[in-house]
This record gives sequence, C-alpha cells and structure tokens, in this order.
Amino acid sequence: MKKIIYILSSLFIIPTSAIMSVSCDPLISIASKSFTGFTNDINIFFKDNETIKLYNLEYLEFINDSWEHNGFESSLSSNKIANNKVELDLDNPTEAEFIKILTEIYNPSIIENSYYFTGMTIIVENIFLNSIVVKNVDGAYSTKVESDLALTIKKGWKDQGKVLASLTNSNPLNKSETFNFINKIIDGINFRLKVLEKQNEKGDWDYEIEGTLNEDQKKAFISKLTWSAKTKLSLDLTGKITFEKNSSTQEEFMIIDGFRYKFI
Repeated sequence: MKKIIYILSSLFIIPTSAIMSVSCDPLISIASKSFTGFTNDINIFFKDNETIKLYNLEYLEFINDSWEHNGFESSLSSNKIANNKVELDLDNPTEAEFIKILTEIYNPSIIENSYYFTGMTIIVENIFLNSIVVKNVDGAYSTKVESDLALTIKKGWKDQGKVLASLTNSNPLNKSETFNFINKIIDGINFRLKVLEKQNEKGDWDYEIEGTLNEDQKKAFISKLTWSAKTKLSLDLTGKITFEKNSSTQEEFMIIDGFRYKFI
C-alpha cells in the first residue's frame, strides 16, 4: 500500500523551475484579417496574373453535389512572390485595400509610394469554392467564379499573419476553362466515368473518358448532368448532350455542346 501511495505522489511532483518556465513563455499570436476583392489584387505580386486562382484542378472534386478541394496534405500551394516592390494605386480601391492589409501584417519597407515586401510567400491553405456562374451567349462562354481563400503570409520561414480572402475572378473563364468544371461533375456523379487529359492533337475528339454507359444509363446520365450543370453552374445543357458511334471503327463518342469525348 505504501508503495502505491509513493508512486501516485511522485506523479504529481512538478519542479518549480518547470512551472516558472511555462508561465513565463510568451504567447505568440499572428494577425488575422479579412479581404474582399478580385484575383488581380492578389496576383499583383506575380508576373503571371493567374498564379493564384480561385480553384485548384489538381485537388478539386465534385462530391455529393458539392465542390470540395480534397486529397492535399498541409496546403494547396506555396507561392513565393516575384514582384517585391509594388506601387500603391489609389485608383484601384480593392488593390489598395489588400496592400494596406498586408502592410499591417508584414510591416514592409516603404519609400514614398513604393512598398517592398521582400521575402514574402503567400501560402494557399485551402479554397472554398462558393459559386460558378456561366453565361453562354451563342456559344461564347463567360464564367464568373467566387471563392474564399484561406491564406497564410510568410516572411522567410516565419508566419506573419493570415487572410481570409473572398475573391471573384478578374477575367471571366472561356469555354475550355469552364469545361474543366463540367468534367469534374462527370467524374463525381456516380456513373464510374473518368475524364482524362486531352489526348493527342491528331484525334478528332477533345477528351478521352474511361468507362461505359448502356442505353438506360445514358438517359440517367443526361438527366443528372443537365441538373447538376443547371444547379451548380447556372448552365443549361438541355438538348446539348448526345451520343454517337462510328459504324466502321465502333468507337463511341459523347458530345457536350460541341466538345467530343471518346470512350476508351
């Protein structure tokens, strides 16, 4: 019995120095900000104004009728800035607001109207894709995307702050870019189909697609894809999804608003 009491009492003996060490350690906090603007505001730091996008196709999936970035580990991308020096443009209020927020977080060097964000990296931790709205006028697609981006701002290796950026794309997506989302929907509506990267340029089709559909499945597929495109993309594909077979080669194709998919 004495042995048990000794063991239990020893578990609760904490050196005074350890207590003092814990209580004296400073709590480190980093700034957290929110921002509403456009993709060009963030991409002012990069030579390519499409460096940071409102979605990441590598990880974007259509799951249970919702968009989700899935399968990544700690973050979606790490983007070391190329343009360390930016000029404050008061004629662009959202860009000026973003620079102001970063100034509060990063404390850059400022010389007259020039801001120097030397050594800055923008980490895209996650993207929450809120809406995709497609306008299709006589076959010309113009698509607006809105997303919330969880960003971490680093100076060298050190976290300086976090920004929740609610962004809209500055440049509307064209038809080819919009079809990336249609292809993700095809992958995710439970018909065991998988759209592959564009095949060799010699073929008379735009995409290859793994899987097969029988006649009943084709009707169900058309219904489901039409509904999903309408509800998730504001795109009406009624009458624009068809199937055909090459009588000589027996190759099967699906056509969606002019784009051809070859079944393999």
